[in-house]
Amino acid sequence: MSDGVNETPREVVEWFHNVQQAFAGLNCTTGTLGKQVLQKFVRGSALSSFNAAAIPLATAAQTKAARQAQAAANADNGNDAARANGLTATLATVQGMDNDTALRVNVVGEAIVVGALHELATWLPFCYPTKSHNLSSIA
Repeated sequence: MSDGVNETPREVVEWFHNVQQAFAGLNCTTGTLGKQVLQKFVRGSALSSFNAAAIPLATAAQTKAARQAQAAANADNGNDAARANGLTATLATVQGMDNDTALRVNVVGEAIVVGALHELATWLPFCYPTKSHNLSSIA
């Protein structure tokens, strides 16, 4: 996928299906793996758009994880010192995450990649008014 201008809607749908099959076949269970695979499947403005979409999604994931870790630490009654220390350590780790770290977290990273793919799907190829697409060709 390069820019969505030269692809038909059918080709875009087939491309997304192929990417999903590649993720399953390569056992891409983290965002880091998903992003690496997509770097091979996407180029040009589509790659730029994917990368741009991943950044705010990673930031939102980090914020959510930090909020949840803070809430868990605040809710702890302090009766179990090991648990309290673990919650404090988790909070510190989450607060220190950057985008690359967020991608490595299994569920979080995968959600970032899938979310960025969905963002990519919202504008490819239909946002280009210069090319006529026959939407009825998508079966």
